[in-house]
Amino acid sequence: MSALSDGPCGPLIPMPELTPDALRSAVAKIAASRVPALTQHLFEATTNAQQSQSLAPLRAFVHA
Repeated sequence: MSALSDGPCGPLIPMPELTPDALRSAVAKIAASRVPALTQHLFEATTNAQQSQSLAPLRAFVHA
């Protein structure tokens, strides 16, 4: 897997799996204060996917 951010000392953490739980765990490790925003974004993406009957909003969430 690739890394989230390559700095002078290497990546902050290994690239997580592209699943909601793995992404939530990664965000909690590097910016715990952003977990509520991530959860809200996931909720909105899920709602949009259901309303539009498309996986595009979920794909956009995972890659954001």
